[in-house]
Amino acid sequence: MKKCNKLSLFASIFLVFCLTIVVALAQNISKENENNILVLQSYHQGLEWTDNISAGIQSVFKDRSDVNLIFEYLDTKRNYTPEYFEALKLMYKTKAQQNNYEVIIACDNAAFDFMRKYSTEFYPRVPVVYCGVNNLNIEMLKNVPHFYGYDEKVNYKQTISSIKKVFPDRKNILIINDSTTTGIAIRKELQKVLPDFDNLNFEIYSEFTIKEIKKKVAGLDDTWVIYLLVINRDSEGDFISYKKGISAIHEAGDVPIFGSWDFYENKGLFGGKITRGFDQGNHAAHMAETIMKNGISDYIPQINMVVNNYVFDYIEMERFDISPNHLPENSIIINQPKKNENLIFIILVLSLVLLLIVIFLAVRLSFKRRRANELQRLVDEKTQRLLGINLALKEINTKKDRFLSIMSHDLRGPFSSILGFSSMLHEEFETLDSQEQKQFVGKINSGLKSTYRLIEDLLSWSYAQSGSIEFNPKRENISVINKEIIEVLSFSAEQKSITIINRVPDLVFVTADKNMLSTIIRNLINNAIKFTPRKGVIEIDLEEISNKNNKECLAFSVKDNGVGIPFETQSKLFQIDEIVSTNGTDNESGTGLGLILCKEFVDKHKGKIWVESEATRGSKFVFTLPVI
Repeated sequence: MKKCNKLSLFASIFLVFCLTIVVALAQNISKENENNILVLQSYHQGLEWTDNISAGIQSVFKDRSDVNLIFEYLDTKRNYTPEYFEALKLMYKTKAQQNNYEVIIACDNAAFDFMRKYSTEFYPRVPVVYCGVNNLNIEMLKNVPHFYGYDEKVNYKQTISSIKKVFPDRKNILIINDSTTTGIAIRKELQKVLPDFDNLNFEIYSEFTIKEIKKKVAGLDDTWVIYLLVINRDSEGDFISYKKGISAIHEAGDVPIFGSWDFYENKGLFGGKITRGFDQGNHAAHMAETIMKNGISDYIPQINMVVNNYVFDYIEMERFDISPNHLPENSIIINQPKKNENLIFIILVLSLVLLLIVIFLAVRLSFKRRRANELQRLVDEKTQRLLGINLALKEINTKKDRFLSIMSHDLRGPFSSILGFSSMLHEEFETLDSQEQKQFVGKINSGLKSTYRLIEDLLSWSYAQSGSIEFNPKRENISVINKEIIEVLSFSAEQKSITIINRVPDLVFVTADKNMLSTIIRNLINNAIKFTPRKGVIEIDLEEISNKNNKECLAFSVKDNGVGIPFETQSKLFQIDEIVSTNGTDNESGTGLGLILCKEFVDKHKGKIWVESEATRGSKFVFTLPVI
């Protein structure tokens, strides 16, 4: 019996030992499969801007069990002495020895500056993705080639322009902005745009307490507007939360408050061109995810942009009697009251019933006259339609004749060359040496290539005209499409020692048909290579602009320093009845159909395409897409 008990005890101890080993191995495997990302926040948890950035980062990795987000907070809004920063340095130097990180995300200026100083020492070979950084320039990144990300790029100019549009009679603007590190950086950026508004009077208010702000705002009349920037610390060094700051201003006076950040929304902010912390964090997290998956690439720019939107509060619009018609184009309105759908439905039904009664009575009273008028209208309409069809057919026939004439000329040339050389090769083959035979075969091959390109362009254009190509727009990353095309065409560029400079930011999304968009970009870059001399330069850019209707759109441009295009030829480039075909700088042949196909596809996206050029001074082709 005792022997059995001893065996049972030994078996139990051995089982516990085995389970301990299994658990330990499972934990080690789990840790090995985890990718640690350090998220270094400049400020403290609970500050809305900080929490919004964190939410944007978490939205990307919420379904990634293999990613472990480690959040750290420098708390520099409430602590900013040299002694405090020295303590931070020692603490993070110690912590850096405990964890291995795949990527570090630095949020806002304080974390960005901290990482610029210590990332190489504390976290060697770890890439840093930044976001929410004010007053950023490329010089700041010269010594940190492992830094990539998004500057905050607050559009102060567009917010002030919206003040002018919404309140044209208010000529005085009180700019409230504290003297913290962030406030000073913001003021530097703001000073660059104020001279553009010489018809407005600006007063910058930087040294204050909450009591002094209330007194200042209470004394403003209806000629004033407030532009609220940051007020995180008063002149006595006390911390001010975003909610406390804007609430004090809103309660003290009857003046509209404009701003540039989402943390003032729903607290009395009238509106402005709003920078959202969630978007900053979301874009930075996507870039971190890309770097973890594909590693560092030359195609990732160090500085990238996030597109912002105009946002206005319906409650404040009602307070100052402002209708949506007074707002900038494509503005987002928050806090609009929900409509009573049942009441609207009842009104619509009653209106429909009344309308049917009126129509029934009208038909009975004037049936004969109405029928006669209707018949006459149909006759007139059919006549006008036939006249229009006749004119359209004449125009199509004219274009067809011109098109066939050009195509027959372009096809006859290569085929004549092919037939001539092939006949000579056939008849005199025995008398030609191998060098001459090779030369004749090369001429025939060149002619066949030229003819194939012409037929290929002709078929693509024909499909577009017939409607055989389905237009299927989706959310696409134009940066990735552009890089793939550059990679394919890089061999052609290298053959002519041409340098391609790509300035298209990473992670810019558009709503477009991928195949059509690829065709447009490929044709423009291919044309630039064709008409750029050896050792030339091609520049590719993407920027946000406003069109003639003041609607924001993205402008994609391809610029070369090649032969240029005469002014009289530029108007013919996109017309099917005026096809322009010119050989390249290395005598490369072309059909002239490529640019016509580009225009067809740009028109389907409701965009515009144009050329800016002078003979011998290069060309710049630009097309636009609406902002999503």
